[in-house]
Amino acid sequence: MPWRRASGPGGIASAHDPEISRDNTKVAFSIINSSVPPNYAKNPAANTAHDINVINIDGSGLVRLTKPGPISIIPNWYGDLIAYVEVSERDSYSGASIVSASGRDQPPKRIKAGANSPRWISPAR
Repeated sequence: MPWRRASGPGGIASAHDPEISRDNTKVAFSIINSSVPPNYAKNPAANTAHDINVINIDGSGLVRLTKPGPISIIPNWYGDLIAYVEVSERDSYSGASIVSASGRDQPPKRIKAGANSPRWISPAR
Protein backbone atom coordinates (compact mmCIF):
# COMPACT_ATOMS: atom_id res chain seq x y z
CA MET A 1 0.00 0.00 0.00
CA PRO A 2 2.03 2.99 -1.25
CA TRP A 3 -0.19 5.51 0.50
CA ARG A 4 0.55 3.92 3.90
CA ARG A 5 4.31 3.93 3.24
CA ALA A 6 4.08 7.68 2.53
CA SER A 7 2.79 8.39 6.03
CA GLY A 8 4.14 8.40 9.56
CA PRO A 9 3.01 7.68 13.12
CA GLY A 10 -0.71 7.40 13.86
CA GLY A 11 -2.32 10.65 14.96
CA ILE A 12 0.77 12.67 13.98
CA ALA A 13 1.40 11.96 10.29
CA SER A 14 -0.82 8.96 9.48
CA ALA A 15 -2.55 8.47 6.11
CA HIS A 16 -6.33 8.15 5.65
CA ASP A 17 -9.16 7.92 3.10
CA PRO A 18 -7.40 6.30 0.09
CA GLU A 19 -9.06 6.80 -3.29
CA ILE A 20 -7.67 5.10 -6.42
CA SER A 21 -7.77 7.05 -9.68
CA ARG A 22 -10.13 5.74 -12.34
CA ASP A 23 -7.19 4.65 -14.50
CA ASN A 24 -5.73 2.70 -11.53
CA THR A 25 -2.34 4.48 -11.70
CA LYS A 26 -2.47 6.76 -8.63
CA VAL A 27 -3.87 6.98 -5.12
CA ALA A 28 -5.16 10.17 -3.47
CA PHE A 29 -5.36 10.27 0.34
CA SER A 30 -5.02 12.61 3.31
CA ILE A 31 -2.06 12.76 5.69
CA ILE A 32 -2.28 14.35 9.13
CA ASN A 33 0.00 17.40 9.27
CA SER A 34 0.73 18.12 12.93
CA SER A 35 3.45 20.65 12.05
CA VAL A 36 1.00 23.51 11.40
CA PRO A 37 -1.00 25.46 14.03
CA PRO A 38 -4.22 23.78 15.20
CA ASN A 39 -7.44 24.42 13.30
CA TYR A 40 -9.72 24.14 16.33
CA ALA A 41 -7.48 24.75 19.34
CA LYS A 42 -10.36 24.17 21.79
CA ASN A 43 -11.46 20.89 20.17
CA PRO A 44 -8.85 18.12 20.55
CA ALA A 45 -10.71 15.91 18.03
CA ALA A 46 -10.20 18.51 15.27
CA ASN A 47 -7.02 20.27 16.34
CA THR A 48 -4.72 19.40 13.47
CA ALA A 49 -4.52 19.69 9.72
CA HIS A 50 -4.78 17.05 7.02
CA ASP A 51 -3.31 17.54 3.54
CA ILE A 52 -4.50 15.86 0.33
CA ASN A 53 -1.64 13.96 -1.33
CA VAL A 54 -1.32 11.81 -4.43
CA ILE A 55 1.17 9.02 -5.13
CA ASN A 56 1.75 6.60 -8.00
CA ILE A 57 0.54 3.02 -7.46
CA ASP A 58 4.20 1.86 -7.42
CA GLY A 59 4.94 4.17 -4.45
CA SER A 60 6.86 6.83 -6.39
CA GLY A 61 6.05 10.47 -6.99
CA LEU A 62 4.44 11.63 -3.72
CA VAL A 63 2.93 15.12 -4.15
CA ARG A 64 1.05 17.22 -1.59
CA LEU A 65 -1.81 18.85 -3.52
CA THR A 66 -3.31 21.17 -0.90
CA LYS A 67 -1.64 23.99 1.00
CA PRO A 68 -0.95 23.09 4.64
CA GLY A 69 -3.38 24.42 7.21
CA PRO A 70 -7.00 23.29 6.78
CA ILE A 71 -8.37 19.85 7.45
CA SER A 72 -8.52 18.45 3.89
CA ILE A 73 -10.01 14.94 3.82
CA ILE A 74 -12.04 12.35 1.89
CA PRO A 75 -10.69 12.82 -1.68
CA ASN A 76 -12.69 11.69 -4.71
CA TRP A 77 -11.27 11.58 -8.27
CA TYR A 78 -12.76 12.72 -11.55
CA GLY A 79 -10.19 12.91 -14.36
CA ASP A 80 -7.56 15.40 -13.17
CA LEU A 81 -9.83 16.86 -10.48
CA ILE A 82 -10.14 15.80 -6.86
CA ALA A 83 -13.13 16.87 -4.79
CA TYR A 84 -12.67 16.74 -1.03
CA VAL A 85 -13.93 18.07 2.30
CA GLU A 86 -12.16 21.17 3.59
CA VAL A 87 -12.63 22.44 7.16
CA SER A 88 -10.86 25.48 8.59
CA GLU A 89 -11.77 27.58 11.61
CA ARG A 90 -9.16 30.18 10.56
CA ASP A 91 -10.83 30.63 7.17
CA SER A 92 -14.39 30.21 8.50
CA TYR A 93 -15.08 27.55 5.88
CA SER A 94 -16.45 24.04 6.03
CA GLY A 95 -17.55 22.37 2.82
CA ALA A 96 -16.58 20.87 -0.52
CA SER A 97 -13.49 22.01 -2.42
CA ILE A 98 -11.64 20.94 -5.58
CA VAL A 99 -7.96 20.77 -6.57
CA SER A 100 -6.13 19.51 -9.63
CA ALA A 101 -4.39 16.15 -9.22
CA SER A 102 -1.40 17.49 -11.17
CA GLY A 103 -0.61 20.53 -8.99
CA ARG A 104 1.33 21.13 -5.80
CA ASP A 105 0.34 23.17 -2.71
CA GLN A 106 -2.73 24.62 -4.41
CA PRO A 107 -5.24 26.98 -2.91
CA PRO A 108 -8.61 25.24 -2.96
CA LYS A 109 -11.48 26.12 -5.23
CA ARG A 110 -14.32 26.17 -2.73
CA ILE A 111 -17.52 24.95 -4.34
CA LYS A 112 -20.18 24.38 -1.67
CA ALA A 113 -20.12 25.57 1.94
CA GLY A 114 -21.78 23.13 4.31
CA ALA A 115 -21.28 20.11 2.03
CA ASN A 116 -19.57 17.01 3.36
CA SER A 117 -18.16 13.93 1.59
CA PRO A 118 -18.49 15.23 -2.00
CA ARG A 119 -18.60 12.49 -4.65
CA TRP A 120 -18.48 12.74 -8.43
CA ILE A 121 -21.49 11.09 -10.04
CA SER A 122 -21.00 9.61 -13.50
CA PRO A 123 -23.47 10.84 -16.11
CA ALA A 124 -26.21 8.44 -17.13
CA ARG A 125 -25.55 6.47 -20.30
